[in-house]
Amino acid sequence: MEMQAAEAARRWLVDQGVRQARDGWVSDERPDVLLTTNQVAQSWAGDVFAEDLDAADQLRLAFGLLDLRVAEQSEARLRRARRVLECSGPVRWTVKEPTYRTAVRLPALHSALCRGLRAGFHDVYGDLEPRAALALLDQLDLPTDTQHLAELRHVLAAGHKNHYRGPGAWDDAVRSCSGAVGLTDQRKKPAT
Repeated sequence: MEMQAAEAARRWLVDQGVRQARDGWVSDERPDVLLTTNQVAQSWAGDVFAEDLDAADQLRLAFGLLDLRVAEQSEARLRRARRVLECSGPVRWTVKEPTYRTAVRLPALHSALCRGLRAGFHDVYGDLEPRAALALLDQLDLPTDTQHLAELRHVLAAGHKNHYRGPGAWDDAVRSCSGAVGLTDQRKKPAT
């Protein structure tokens, strides 16, 4: 409901000559002045009540303007959470696992969690518990073409905790997942 109200407020603002820009909002009257979401929500909320709408629709629209602030904060939190997950590789497994379990419940964080798991394998100080990491990875809703997903599954299924503790594991996974097993051996054999 909040997102619908916020979207209705965005459409209403466009009708009023106010549109969202990359780093804020701009009005047709003063396109050189960048406004914050908070400024837009507060300054335009009163104008909603001058609209030819019934009281319930006026109220919904006013709340939609306020919901724009919530949506902006939510997106900022998601960006921050994605960044934290992507950089979590060197964090001890016992510290990051509860956060990972929470992230599994939020589809918007699945790709970032996958990158965090991969970083945990590749980072010099990376720390993973392969079984638990694989169980988390299996719960993620990821695009089928997610880069290195098959290789990550392969190394975790084989019980590898870290690239540096099993230096050939990733290369083996790449060969195995690409179907190129034995390609190296064929190139080494002399032609007959």
